Formats: sequence, structure tokens, C-alpha cells
Amino acid sequence: MRYDSAKDLVLSLGTTDQFRGSITLDGSNPDHAEGEAHLRWFIVDNALQGQGHGKQLLGEVVTFLELVTTMRRPRLAPPRSHSRRSHRIDGETC
Repeated sequence: MRYDSAKDLVLSLGTTDQFRGSITLDGSNPDHAEGEAHLRWFIVDNALQGQGHGKQLLGEVVTFLELVTTMRRPRLAPPRSHSRRSHRIDGETC
């Protein structure tokens, strides 16, 4: 298993006995160019949708990217093709 806490992030939403959502950012995949990150999955329980939980999870990912890239607002470049959904973290401020 490959996990680098400096480049990867896994967050879960729920309680100890109930899973309600998750988001995973993969920034250490050796098949990607340096500085690329892949949003592996982003799931929120249907019962919680529309309540801001997904926005909170995405906000945590953006905060993580800001910390690891030391940029004020990282920009995710569009994927190169529809089949590959990797995004490059661009050094330009949005």
C-alpha cells in the first residue's frame, strides 16, 4: 500500500459505527508527474446531500493543497483526456 501523508489525504465523514462519506486525494502516484494530484473518490450519503458536508470535505482538500504547495489558492488544471482524471497542481494563483 502506498500512502504519503505529505502528498495524500483521506477524510471520512460519520461516526464510529456509521460511514456517511469520504474524499481521497492521491498526490503520490508514481505514474503521475510531480505536482499532479488525483481526486480518487468523493462520496456523501444521499441523506446528507445538500447540507454542506460535501463542501466541507472539498474545503479540507483545498486547505491541504494550500499547505503542501504554499500557494494561496491552488488551481487544478483540466484533465488531459476524459479517460484520465488526474489534475496538475498549477503554480499560478487563481
